[in-house]
Amino acid sequence: MGESFNNSRVLVKDDGNARLDSWKEIASYLGKSVRTVQRWEEQEGLPVHRLPHSDRSSVFAFPQELDAWRAGRSQLPEVHADESGTNGGPNRLASPSVSPSIPDHSSSQRRRWVWAGWIGLIVLGAAFLVKILTLSTPTVQILNYTQLTHDGQRKEALAADRTWAYFLEEGDRGMELCKVPVRGGEITHTPIDLPMASTIALSPDGSRILIAERRSFNPEANLWIFSNSGKPLRQLKGGVNIPFAWAPGDKILYAQGANLWTSDEDGTHQSKIFDAPDAVSHVGWSSDGKRIWYSTHRAGEASMSIGEIDADGGHPRPLYEENGSSSDFCCGFWSASGASFGFISSSLLRTELLVTPESTGWFHRTRAVSRAPLGLPEVSGYAPGAGENRFLLLAAAPWHGDLFRYDHVAGQFVPYFEGISAREIDYSPDGQSAAYVDGFDGSLWRLDLTTRQKTRLTNPPFLAHLPHWSPDGQWIALTGSGPEGGWKIYRLPSQGGTLERLIPGDEDEGAPTWSPDGKSLAFGKVNCGTTGKCGVYQFDLRTHSLRMLPGSQGLRTARWSPDGKYVAALQFTDQSLMLFDFSTQQWKRIAGPIDGDDLSWSHNSKYVYGFRQWGDGPAVYRVSISGGLVEQVANLKELRSLGNRPFTWFGLAPDDSPVVARESSENELYSVSCQMP
Repeated sequence: MGESFNNSRVLVKDDGNARLDSWKEIASYLGKSVRTVQRWEEQEGLPVHRLPHSDRSSVFAFPQELDAWRAGRSQLPEVHADESGTNGGPNRLASPSVSPSIPDHSSSQRRRWVWAGWIGLIVLGAAFLVKILTLSTPTVQILNYTQLTHDGQRKEALAADRTWAYFLEEGDRGMELCKVPVRGGEITHTPIDLPMASTIALSPDGSRILIAERRSFNPEANLWIFSNSGKPLRQLKGGVNIPFAWAPGDKILYAQGANLWTSDEDGTHQSKIFDAPDAVSHVGWSSDGKRIWYSTHRAGEASMSIGEIDADGGHPRPLYEENGSSSDFCCGFWSASGASFGFISSSLLRTELLVTPESTGWFHRTRAVSRAPLGLPEVSGYAPGAGENRFLLLAAAPWHGDLFRYDHVAGQFVPYFEGISAREIDYSPDGQSAAYVDGFDGSLWRLDLTTRQKTRLTNPPFLAHLPHWSPDGQWIALTGSGPEGGWKIYRLPSQGGTLERLIPGDEDEGAPTWSPDGKSLAFGKVNCGTTGKCGVYQFDLRTHSLRMLPGSQGLRTARWSPDGKYVAALQFTDQSLMLFDFSTQQWKRIAGPIDGDDLSWSHNSKYVYGFRQWGDGPAVYRVSISGGLVEQVANLKELRSLGNRPFTWFGLAPDDSPVVARESSENELYSVSCQMP
């Protein structure tokens, strides 16, 4: 269709549409500056028409075409600074007079702003998380060690104030309470009439000492209060569990399984304050009495953790957790500033001081700790030292065990397996070889008794424990702890080969012993997650079936007799010696208590051997299964007098002569200075 013109400024097409006859009118219609619409025409195809003249061209545009161009664009061009200049008119894009054919860009802009906001929040959150997780961990550095004692005696337990360090030591006159200045000096010895003393704690004012006395493997203890000079003051109510700590305000904190309790000094006014996630192994108070730390161990697993709570049991916070490790966490303390928490991780092969920042919520579990090797293996005691960033340790040199066999003819113990740091020995059926555990790294070895040639059967970090040969001499069964944690039953070829785990499950499994036909193993489950599963079991190697011996709940340390008729075990609560008769499927008590955790059958199956390792007359005993008669076989006092070192294992040689392993490493008190926040 053709166009007709008149003399008006705004021409109309013959279809009724008006025409815009200048850059100014076009800019005013679009609500932009002249420069902007000229740029749009040049760069973005804005539909502008020209009428040629001799000296210049005039321009015009139709609103319908401009509206169509604007509607066809995916988004409006970016607004430039000149778009609000003097040549610009009112913004028709935001005006109600805009043609209905113009799309509503405001909603899409809002959506873009919402998405931009979410993206911004995500970026900021990620940056915050990175900041939290990459905060520098507190650095710890061991500055120096000072050895405070040099007497070469085995020491147990440790407590200290700013002046004195207290510990237990077995001397010629029995158990002694000892003290030494924290800066070093002479040791003061005071005999105490508690032959089974095992743990001590110092009152907050340093005037009294709490001493625990308990039987082996019984978590409950009798508590006694002594003056710091060693004078007995009074006995407290018994039945307090270990571990325990003496808190500010003369309160006693102690653990019972996974529960934390407090009581008065006399054991009254007991109050449960906290349920921990797993069994508690160590506890302690902050110096201001406002916080409690505790370490836990998950039954049947190599899982240790450290946590803290308020003094009333509230606001539990995780401090550190470690899985798949055989380390034990103990000896916690807060730095002088309170900004970080330190504790000791100790295993057979490594002892470290670890420092972690104070708990900051759930982020804390992902944060690394600062570690400093202590260089003092086998830490057995800890106490805060005098001054800030200083603590005391009872630590030993690398473990070494001496073996002694009782010579019935000479009537005395003589050195055995000289030059070998061995313990937990078992002999092959033909008497030509012995399997033993190396006392230093826990590896399993086979020794040819004729040539003295040694063959390593396992390697660290696997820890072997109590090996036993099969009746045909082809296999060795043992309990051990591998990278997966816990104590499980394994077997391997006696000539060397691959370890085979035999029984699935989470509970710790005690040492296995063989049936005479070599087709079954007997063992005890201990430290069970479910109490009803703790007991004595028989495992069939052919069918891989497992059954609990009737009536064996609560028994441990199972040993199958060589003739296959009986299983001997110990009652957990009082260490009574129990006997299971396969013919009657019944248990009976034949003696008790048998102290320690080592039982051995005589080769004729008529006697069960055990030993006592404390008091005036430590000795090896045997119990007749026919009448329960207890007889002393060998006195250990002679060996005890050679340095008062503890016995770590007891067994029998092929001729039923007692064999004992005695620890010979040193155990001394050290003051350790460290640098930490």
